[in-house]
Amino acid sequence: MFFIRRFYNNKKLVKVAIWIGASWLILVTSIFIVYPWIKADGLYLNSRYSGKISKIEYRPGHRGSPYLKIGNEWHLINAEELKIIPYLQEGDSVVKEIGSRKIVVYRSDGNRGQIRSEFD
Repeated sequence: MFFIRRFYNNKKLVKVAIWIGASWLILVTSIFIVYPWIKADGLYLNSRYSGKISKIEYRPGHRGSPYLKIGNEWHLINAEELKIIPYLQEGDSVVKEIGSRKIVVYRSDGNRGQIRSEFD
């Protein structure tokens, strides 16, 4: 009891304890928020896919992120790639290279031409 009363009476000690607590809170928050974001960004940069989209499928549990069937593989669109969703259609060709943030979508316009859209 004496220690608690003495602790609260010492204002400098209280300020130091608050600063230490706030510093730990900031450190822990940054570890649990910033680190996963950096890891996800690295996974996106190291991903590669190219081919014709044969099917677009929205599955439950992925909060509006579709799966694209490119060739024989299913690819889940992640947060970095959500910008291309409104522009995708079945039959489009899509290219994403390793180490690049750019996604290129090709669409045939019906007159033997192609429409190219780049998303960065």
